[in-house]
Amino acid sequence: MSKAKAVSTPLGGHFKLSVKRCPTSDEEKEAMKNVPYASVVGSLMSKHIDVRYHWIRDVLEEKLLELNKVHTDDNGLDMMTKSLPSGKYIFCRDEAGLVLPPI
Repeated sequence: MSKAKAVSTPLGGHFKLSVKRCPTSDEEKEAMKNVPYASVVGSLMSKHIDVRYHWIRDVLEEKLLELNKVHTDDNGLDMMTKSLPSGKYIFCRDEAGLVLPPI
């Protein structure tokens, strides 16, 4: 750590850090020594998730939609998410109703 460089990592405006939330007593400071760094950083990083998109959970709980698993062999939308071997590409193209232009 003696050779580590100090860096500035700006936080987004939605992060609200406060001295009030810092450990103040010796007991709290001692307890913080046992908290893994990844756990603390992970909780900060997950704050960026926009809760406006959590509506899907409510819709599923109310059974307004039904989710079905589609095996990758039957998923025609794979061509929109990754590169594919030619056989899989042809399957996806046909599933989407795309046609080759005339030569």
